[in-house]
Amino acid sequence: MAFIPNLILHNANIITMDIHKPHVQAVACFHGRIVAIGRDHDILALVGPGTKVINLHGATVVPGFNDSHNHMLEVGIKMTRIVLDNVKSIREMCDIVANAATHTPPGEWIIGDGWNESSFVEQRLPTRWDIDTATTEHPVILKRSFNMDVVNSVALTMAGINAHTPDPSGGAIERDADGQPNGILRAAAKQLVSSLLPAETPAEAVLGIQKASTAYLSYGITSIQDPGLYPWEIRAYMAARRAGTL
Repeated sequence: MAFIPNLILHNANIITMDIHKPHVQAVACFHGRIVAIGRDHDILALVGPGTKVINLHGATVVPGFNDSHNHMLEVGIKMTRIVLDNVKSIREMCDIVANAATHTPPGEWIIGDGWNESSFVEQRLPTRWDIDTATTEHPVILKRSFNMDVVNSVALTMAGINAHTPDPSGGAIERDADGQPNGILRAAAKQLVSSLLPAETPAEAVLGIQKASTAYLSYGITSIQDPGLYPWEIRAYMAARRAGTL
């Protein structure tokens, strides 16, 4: 070997995916690339100045996972917003919105993602009236984990949605008993408000890719295929690569 590995993992159960040598004890790496695999004493013989050696005490090592259908840019952009996946109540969700309002200029959008009413102690859907307690100076849109948004009164007004607005084809504007929209927008009705959101800037997209990349690596996902990309999304991935954050 013409160079000294900068990392060696040993005393491990390393799964190689090589049918001729499916399990080895040790692996040597050089700046992110595997350069040698084999028995402990063979690989440890490659140690040189600057080599980091990690004894895994029998732990299993697997190759990085590939996710063949993953909207990583979309996930990353979600991670730059209010993340609501683990929220346990409508009150907690409103508190998070209220906190965001303290550092968001009046009139700018507050966007959240990932809530699910099945996790709420109230065991009901949130409404505009709930979100209005958090802020009346910002348009707010909070996206459910699937196919539903809740918005506040400011956002409804900006979209021109009132008691006389008809349901769009393929969607529904939920209403109170008196016919007033309650802030829940289903399926195609979501577009009535979400179409007003400002487009992500290139910097926001690159930041999102950086956040998603870091999160994915923590779970062992080292490559993905992101299907159906628009040109601006492709440009975002290219910019993230140039910035070294992909």
